[in-house]
Amino acid sequence: MGQAIGVPINFGVDIQAAHRVPTQGSSAKPIIVKFTNRQLRNRFIVEAKKSKPTCAKLDCTKNLLFASNTKIYVNDHLSPENKKLLFEARNCVRNKSAKSAWSKDGKIFIKRNETAAPVTIRDIQDLQTFQSSFSSTLQS
Repeated sequence: MGQAIGVPINFGVDIQAAHRVPTQGSSAKPIIVKFTNRQLRNRFIVEAKKSKPTCAKLDCTKNLLFASNTKIYVNDHLSPENKKLLFEARNCVRNKSAKSAWSKDGKIFIKRNETAAPVTIRDIQDLQTFQSSFSSTLQS
């Protein structure tokens, strides 16, 4: 995949570990990859999100037994707590109380609008504070 997105990877040097994560249901299990170099990992994530790879582009239908139109998603591996925080932050975006919410390096960020500085969300209280500040600006 690295070559296909323009980020060559030397598996023995650049990858510390790679394994599947058990999931409920019969869907494909996510693959977790631990890079030895953070800069390479970040570049890999950025380029993978730009290129939006599919199994057809990567020719992984034979090796991984996926359909050719299967999309491949590359994300940070978040703790269950941070995964829930990201879900709730994205709910703020759906509810129009925020412009965007994302994760980077295992941290959750949210922005009120295009020009606002990102706010780091460390726990549910941070998110509630963010939401209450939005409510108070609406009432003003």
